[in-house]
Amino acid sequence: MPCCFLGFGGNVGNVAATFASALGELGRNDERIHVVRTSSIYRTAAVGENAGGEFLNAVVEIETELTPLNLLACLQSIETAL
Repeated sequence: MPCCFLGFGGNVGNVAATFASALGELGRNDERIHVVRTSSIYRTAAVGENAGGEFLNAVVEIETELTPLNLLACLQSIETAL
């Protein structure tokens, strides 16, 4: 099954909880997505005077049979819901 890497990042609300919810939704949203592994969560400084507070960032490795556009639609659906 093809491998894909997804970047997670945010600085609004409870970002760590949002990451956990998004990971849970990946497999539930479509059975053709399998989470292989996740990186640690890293804190990074915001850049620019209006960028807000620090960011949390992570990377998730998945395997999926979805086409790139179908994967994008699935990810956007999860992002909108969260």
